[in-house]
Amino acid sequence: MSELESKSDQSGAQWRVVVQHPIAPVAEAICTLLQQFRPAWKVEVGEVHQEGALRNVDALWVEGAYASQYALQAPMVWLAEDTSYSVPGIRQGILDYLLVPVDPSEVEASVTRVEEHWHARASHPSLLRISDSDSLAWREVVFFEASGNYTWAHLRGHTDPVLIGRNLKKLQSEVPADVFVRTHHSFVVNLFQVKHASFSGGWCKMEDEKQVPISDRKKELIRTKMAPFLLRR
Repeated sequence: MSELESKSDQSGAQWRVVVQHPIAPVAEAICTLLQQFRPAWKVEVGEVHQEGALRNVDALWVEGAYASQYALQAPMVWLAEDTSYSVPGIRQGILDYLLVPVDPSEVEASVTRVEEHWHARASHPSLLRISDSDSLAWREVVFFEASGNYTWAHLRGHTDPVLIGRNLKKLQSEVPADVFVRTHHSFVVNLFQVKHASFSGGWCKMEDEKQVPISDRKKELIRTKMAPFLLRR
């Protein structure tokens, strides 16, 4: 997903939107509606299952059967002929669910929800401040580990963690809540960096092969949040 907060034009002129549906006329009709409602958007028909197809995509109107197989950071509006994908959609954190053939007024309402989501995410900067002179992209964080009033940030491709002068609660408020989840009172993980989870064992293994504990009281909540991310494996 694009870094929305880095967009210089908040009217949406720089935002790229993709519509995916196996029935071409449906995808084209939704594209036409989106362009009608938001002429400044860059709207195109795309394929969710193609490698790299969703890079730099700011939002997605997508057929539910395809989208349920992937963990995507872009806000999604699912398209379907019935409600069979509603539960997977809720678990995956979709913003809206439209029945096909779509009602133009409902498409317009979904546009408003996407914009509200964009503006909410804009409160989370793409760069996480480490110190007065240093920062890093929050996407580089594998997980955070509490250390009293400080926090260790374990980063992709780095052997040694970086110490940040703020506590874990404060740091968690500075990163997107739909990507980072607290698995334990001392740990917050980046869901895109979770390689495997054992809820019976009470741990998850990260992409850097380190193991992070999952507390018993958080297991069900974390299982729900992790499910769509682990499905892509």
